[in-house]
Amino acid sequence: MTSSDNKVYNCNYINNDIIYSTNETKTNKLWIDNKPIYRKVIDNFTVNLSDGQQTINHNISNFKNLTDLKTYVKYGNVAFDLLSSGYIVRVSNSQIQINLMSQGIGLNGYTGYIIMEYTKTTD
Repeated sequence: MTSSDNKVYNCNYINNDIIYSTNETKTNKLWIDNKPIYRKVIDNFTVNLSDGQQTINHNISNFKNLTDLKTYVKYGNVAFDLLSSGYIVRVSNSQIQINLMSQGIGLNGYTGYIIMEYTKTTD
């Protein structure tokens, strides 16, 4: 390998792609339409599905397309992925809606975390 084969990356380029923050962060990823992908963590909400659903405002302005979604709930040192625990998670332009399916695990009182990656209408 010659020195011209080496790739050098600016630390900011690498670090922006691994930042998980409750503030909107522009990642270094591009969606299929070449729009930049942003990431935001919705954290520390208490799961309360007493009527079978819960709605959370994500407070993302100019939301366009969801590109990735990860969901977690935690109680003590027990954690579950909502999507594989009998829940449906829907994301709209302004909200996240969590619905309990009939065979879902009861997780009321657990602390929830949602990691969203998305594009915006303004880019």
